[in-house]
Parts: sequence; C-alpha cells; structure tokens
Amino acid sequence: MFEALEAAAVRHEKQWTTDRELLASILETLHALYLLTARANGAKNVGKPLRVPRPGDKPKQAVSPGAFARMVRGNSG
Repeated sequence: MFEALEAAAVRHEKQWTTDRELLASILETLHALYLLTARANGAKNVGKPLRVPRPGDKPKQAVSPGAFARMVRGNSG
C-alpha cells in the first residue's frame, strides 16, 4: 500500500483522490500509534514517524522494501 501511494505521489497523478489521502493518513496514524505503543513499553530507539509523500512534495530517493521494514520496526532489529 505504501509503495502504491508513494508511486502515485511521485508521478504527480491527477488521481490523488480523497481515498488515497485517507489511506495515507490512516497509514501515518497507525505508524504513529505503533511508535507510541513501543515507547510506552520501554523502547528507546523507535525511529521517526512515517510520512507518506503527497503530490507536490519534493521527490525523495526511492525507499526499498527492506528500508521500509526497518523504518516500521524503528531500526531495532
């Protein structure tokens, strides 16, 4: 899901719909909840909150699946 949203934003698709914005917001919120839960349970290095790129954002280097997994796990294993 993340890769599809990121690809749509990078291509500046005119079809960045309300549905895509909602999915991006849900993904960011769930990741923030994951980080909060990890911190509440004593994790010290959980990483930064996920930010799904939107159309109009400056393009960043592509994120590999492995790098995304490390971002989600907070670089802790």
